[in-house]
Amino acid sequence: MVWGLGRAQLLWPARLLEGMPAGWQRAVLAHELAHLKRRDHWVGWLQLAAACLWWWYPLFWYVRGQLRREAELACDALGGGAAARSAASLRGGIARGLPVSVPVSPFPRPRWASSAGVRILQGD
Repeated sequence: MVWGLGRAQLLWPARLLEGMPAGWQRAVLAHELAHLKRRDHWVGWLQLAAACLWWWYPLFWYVRGQLRREAELACDALGGGAAARSAASLRGGIARGLPVSVPVSPFPRPRWASSAGVRILQGD
């Protein structure tokens, strides 16, 4: 998870590493780093301020939900094809309580990505 209070940080529970295959770890890490690259933590603070003003307005809650869904899809796309498929499979399997196994190829470089974007996703 990305924690955006003060300096943005990526919080990674140690228990998550124990039984998770390396490909899934890479997919989750790429997804969360994409949130940092997109500055989604700032959008979260803006949404919190807007919620204080428009908590009673149903359209606000609809738009907020759409923004969150689109942010997740965008971060899956930034994470790369195989990483995005692995993360989606992981989320689906966990939601159903199933053991999920997905073959994961090495982390691909997106064709459209600039070299700076790839360095950020790889942890530089």
